[in-house]
Amino acid sequence: MNSDTFKILFSGLMGWPVRFSGRVVLAGVFLACISVPAWGRQPAPPSLADLEVPGFKWNTQQTMQLSGVPMHVKHFTSRMAADPAAQVLALHSGLFERVLKLNTKVVLSGMQSGWHWLAEVNTFESGSRGYVSALLVGAAGTLGSPHDAAPHFSWLPPQAKRQFDHHNTVGGRSIVQQVYSVALPMQTLTSYVRKQLRTQGWIPEPELASVGAGMTWGKAGSRLMLLAQQGAAGSSLYVHYVE
Repeated sequence: MNSDTFKILFSGLMGWPVRFSGRVVLAGVFLACISVPAWGRQPAPPSLADLEVPGFKWNTQQTMQLSGVPMHVKHFTSRMAADPAAQVLALHSGLFERVLKLNTKVVLSGMQSGWHWLAEVNTFESGSRGYVSALLVGAAGTLGSPHDAAPHFSWLPPQAKRQFDHHNTVGGRSIVQQVYSVALPMQTLTSYVRKQLRTQGWIPEPELASVGAGMTWGKAGSRLMLLAQQGAAGSSLYVHYVE
């Protein structure tokens, strides 16, 4: 895998960068270490615990809960600048499928074996620093969490079940982050969603839309970023919405 493999798409879980009129809005997420049901005590994936990258110095791994969903995080520092550090991290980990470059920040994302992987690499002094996180979105592409609910958005298929839901406001903008399980093949799901979004007046963003299983759309100042993944029993869909 090389840097040309990556396409601009997503941002990070611990602060979601979104570009509006040339500036970046960071939506912070509240992380609380709380006791959860047995399903939420899923151990960290070995690929995070065993992650080794040349030139990286790692801190102790942390385990947290994000609205009851387990997330594991490892922070790092490097003497490399942010861009080359992100490339080395992507090539040596094999965990990331897409990259988002915003000013001095690089964010990598990917989904693998029921885990949503995110890495943020920031310019820092004479090098860079950042983190790698793994958020459990469930085996076989579903969450199986206690957060099941009807779809929040009308463009979703009726069989979509909301599994994770987080809302906050940053700079006067409402930010919604959700994960859905959908009993449809990924291709059927993405085709349905694209058709519904166009019907409702959403416009694909030329530089970002229709990148593999990812989609980015705009409508009247709002922005929508989606990432789908195929599972054994259907698909999972990550939604990041800003208005």
